Amino acid sequence: MERWLERARRRASSRPGEQRCARRRVLRKRVSLGRASTIVLPMRNVFWLLPHRLGGRPGPDRAAWDLRLLRDAGVGAVLSVNDGLLCHPPDFAAAGIAYACVPLADNAPPQLGDEQVCLEALPKAYAFVAEQLARDRVTLVHCSSGKDRTGLLLAYWSMRAEGHSAEAAIDRVRSVRPIAFTAIGWDELALDVLRGCGARCQSAF
Repeated sequence: MERWLERARRRASSRPGEQRCARRRVLRKRVSLGRASTIVLPMRNVFWLLPHRLGGRPGPDRAAWDLRLLRDAGVGAVLSVNDGLLCHPPDFAAAGIAYACVPLADNAPPQLGDEQVCLEALPKAYAFVAEQLARDRVTLVHCSSGKDRTGLLLAYWSMRAEGHSAEAAIDRVRSVRPIAFTAIGWDELALDVLRGCGARCQSAF
């Protein structure tokens, strides 16, 4: 079975146009062998803001991942917006995945100073995501649960890249991740932070 998987990977690498089909065949083969319960399906926990370009997921402390399988599924970059628990930069480098860690505030309910932490961190996180997308790399964002801090970064991206208001950006994220901003106080924090970011952007012009 392992020899079959290796042959599939070699065929995919030699014919780039068939990589996605080969990856799907690998997953179907693994499931057909009755091993689905022991296989980490790479995109199982992913939700997409931009289909197959920019998405979010829980962190590896909540939903285990295999960086090799993420890479084989097309992921080219990962951003941690928590403290990067269980994320080791050398592992990403070895897998050929670009990586950055830009922590956002993690208190629930939010504490004094959390808004400022987010206001300072979000532009740095956005810069990483924008660079990866410009390089045509599928990019995943995660925190621990993949809903509040991850949602905040994706909403901020939506504001800056798509021109949405704070309210519309939050609604956009919730449309693909309904549990976003459900930690105690995070609906208010997200709105305050995004409005503050919008005011900063306007004052820069």
